[in-house]
Amino acid sequence: MVEISVIIPTYNIEKHIQKCLDSVINQSFKDLEIICIDDKSTDNTLNILNEYALKDPRITVYPKDENKGIGDSRNISLTLAKGKYIFFLDSDDYIVPDALEKAYNISEEKSLDILMFKMIHFYEDSEDYFKIRYTEMRYLKKIVQDKVFNYKDVEEYLFYLCVNLQCKLFRRDLICDIRFPNEKIFEDTPFFIEAMLNAKRVYFLQEHLTYKCERRRSLSHTHDYKNADIIYMADHVSDVLKRNDIFDELKTSYLQFRIKHITYYYRYTKFRYKSKFYVRMRRDFIDNKQEYDKAYDDLYKIYQIIYDSCIKTENDKIFMLRSFCQFLMHFPRLIIDFIREYLKWS
Repeated sequence: MVEISVIIPTYNIEKHIQKCLDSVINQSFKDLEIICIDDKSTDNTLNILNEYALKDPRITVYPKDENKGIGDSRNISLTLAKGKYIFFLDSDDYIVPDALEKAYNISEEKSLDILMFKMIHFYEDSEDYFKIRYTEMRYLKKIVQDKVFNYKDVEEYLFYLCVNLQCKLFRRDLICDIRFPNEKIFEDTPFFIEAMLNAKRVYFLQEHLTYKCERRRSLSHTHDYKNADIIYMADHVSDVLKRNDIFDELKTSYLQFRIKHITYYYRYTKFRYKSKFYVRMRRDFIDNKQEYDKAYDDLYKIYQIIYDSCIKTENDKIFMLRSFCQFLMHFPRLIIDFIREYLKWS
């Protein structure tokens, strides 16, 4: 059995895949298998993968018969992986030369189920490197310091944690039965939440081991109607919580997470798609009205306003106007909630 299985899903990534693969095969840690699942690429990606596989026997290439998305590719990889640990790497990202050695040694030393670490970000069309608050998770360091923890130690912050998989090392036994949603974006979130709920030993390493490429035209940066798939993601998270008999315990923080993320992607969706998105958003609030009403008094005021305005308003433009007026009326309360929210992230 190899020690680490590196899973790299690929699709039309000929521009970046060589740098990604070079960063893995040249790791100081050598006991690896590298599983590349190609999602029916139409460019030269598959040829590049096959060339690398001829040079390095640790690389195995699995070309798919049809394009089904990154979630499907990762699910296939999980059935093939033999390593003690699993590392997911996106095909346009790369890792520092000793990333897997550090991650492996700490995971072994502390008997971890999940190791979390940090990422440096960069745009593919720029040489500027930068950090973002979401993946820095400064608040987590304050909470857990240098200790091993589990979700109960960070319960209030569970839905604030960075879900990106390329800054995690997972024990395979923990995640071998978890699956990604197929053919949807935002697939990392329900997978990570379920892994966190099952993990007994988690550690946060205060080092940057991954470089994450931010492609301006990637799915996560394309503000079209696909953004409405955030609702599917929220449904999957709800299913995870209920399946683990923890929904009632985390209901308030989960529903605030749900409102926040759905309205965030609604706000940044291009104007011509907003009305269509709004119909789905409003339907979602109506369908889950019973759960929202039970937790209503515990929600931050801003989420109460968004929920009330959406439930009462069929037209998206009137919804925006109603919400704005309510924000003005409750401005002092919103400031207090904003400070509470900011302090969680700081």
